[in-house]
Amino acid sequence: MIGQINNDLADIQSWEEKNDIINKKYTLPIIFLLNNLDEEIMFINEYYNNKIEKNVILKNQGLISKKFVETGAILYTKVIKRFYQNKVLAELKGIHIEPCYMDQLLKYIK
Repeated sequence: MIGQINNDLADIQSWEEKNDIINKKYTLPIIFLLNNLDEEIMFINEYYNNKIEKNVILKNQGLISKKFVETGAILYTKVIKRFYQNKVLAELKGIHIEPCYMDQLLKYIK
């Protein structure tokens, strides 16, 4: 889950072909944004509903990136990530794992 959230955050910040909005994927930060009633970004819903073309999204990259921050979509996603990190850490405390493997696990959940 943590790895997926990290990927989702990375994929909304890059405007290459892997961008999740361009590919109409439903990730946590995008679902948060799509449920926002901000009139300036209602065109994103239209894009997901095949009512407008990809060029409108590409033309509004700056606005979309700004709205991910302003609406709290990125912050919300990071809070959910932290929730899962804390949950994993609590579980790891209850089991015996060799230190070298524990270090690898801790690096992975960051």
